[in-house]
Amino acid sequence: MLWEGRPGEALRETRRALGLFKVPDLTILCGRLLAAGMRACADLAEQARARRDQGAAMAAMDAADGLVTWVGQMDGVPFTDHPSVATIPAERATWDAERTRVAGLGDPGAWDGAAKAWQDLGCPHRAGYAWWRQAQAQLDAGQPAATATGALRAAAAAAGGHAPLLAQICALAERARIPLQTAAAAGPGAAPPTRPLTRYGLTYRELTVLRLLAAGRTNPQIGAELYISTSTASVHVSNILRKLGVSGRVQAAALAERSGLLRPQPP
Repeated sequence: MLWEGRPGEALRETRRALGLFKVPDLTILCGRLLAAGMRACADLAEQARARRDQGAAMAAMDAADGLVTWVGQMDGVPFTDHPSVATIPAERATWDAERTRVAGLGDPGAWDGAAKAWQDLGCPHRAGYAWWRQAQAQLDAGQPAATATGALRAAAAAAGGHAPLLAQICALAERARIPLQTAAAAGPGAAPPTRPLTRYGLTYRELTVLRLLAAGRTNPQIGAELYISTSTASVHVSNILRKLGVSGRVQAAALAERSGLLRPQPP
């Protein structure tokens, strides 16, 4: 459900499952479930903040507080180290990192710690998820793309076989214009990848901006999503309107829809 973009349903399922446990001794294996529930709260909070829905954001934070209260009622057993459950430290680190995402921008250091904990356990997909979140937190905090490159490349290397995770990693790399493969890895003399222009002469970057424009994003929102300044987003929008031969955003979105420019392009 989480990878399908249904955090509300995931949170309800988490609460239902936790309701089956009444005594602390039975909760030693609940760390993974709790971390998933906190991720659902963080996803809901992020969605609410993107919509500027303060009420929904507060509801997500209240839900997260409810999970914290439940752990307290269980005497902290789900996140207390135990010799028979090696994953507890990594689950606790992920839980803590997700809580920073509920509150606002995620903490890159917390996500780095979670990634290393999962890596040490030989769990590449969980480590890759944490590295992806680390890179996202670094970019959201305004750090340059070069700072997030290492974490994002580590995430991509760990995500093999996990299609939803790899799709999110690639989407973030595209928005931040971070190459996931080094020049050396691509092979000596390899030419940099090129993106074909559309019949309207749009660059690949302008096509990305056009899709956000058609989705109703403002210039500041486009800038935030692509990790560029509002003024740069404005320049892209102006170029798009000129190339499409239209005078406004509504006309641009309509033309893009009719022309098939909003459909995913082949790689």
